[in-house]
Amino acid sequence: LTAKGKVIADLRIFARGDGLLVDVPPRAAAGWWAMIRKYVNPRMARYEDISGSLSQLGVFGPRALSLVREAIGAGAVLPDTMPSYGHQEIGTGDGSILVASVPDFGVGGCELFAPPAVVQEMRAWLVRLGADQVAGDALLIARIEAGRPEWGGDVDDSTLAQEAALTA
Repeated sequence: LTAKGKVIADLRIFARGDGLLVDVPPRAAAGWWAMIRKYVNPRMARYEDISGSLSQLGVFGPRALSLVREAIGAGAVLPDTMPSYGHQEIGTGDGSILVASVPDFGVGGCELFAPPAVVQEMRAWLVRLGADQVAGDALLIARIEAGRPEWGGDVDDSTLAQEAALTA
């Protein structure tokens, strides 16, 4: 938030073994980075933009976690359920995958954060396992029905935090 309580970005923060992963919508990235550069001394707390080396894939629906578990493989030890925004890092041969439980569309779901090649491989596995690829209007409708505002459309840097209804 700004000093006057206006929303700079709607973000998610995940604790990892080597630091924090901050997931910021692309439209809010410039404002987020301006705030970080202004208030965080890089000599006291190191930060970097890793968006070029990390991709994201959302899997939503009642079978989301079980599909992800099956796509990752036998070595994946994921719980049957995870609390909202709970997350776990899974090591694979190609790098690690951060699996986070995300309720943004009003149904169970998870976001996968991994190197681009791993995300492409996961997407292919999920399709082979029967997952449908959905985008565009279907995601927009699900987000609106879930009451989740989108930064840059429903909420921006002129919106007060209390007006944004960002409770989850």
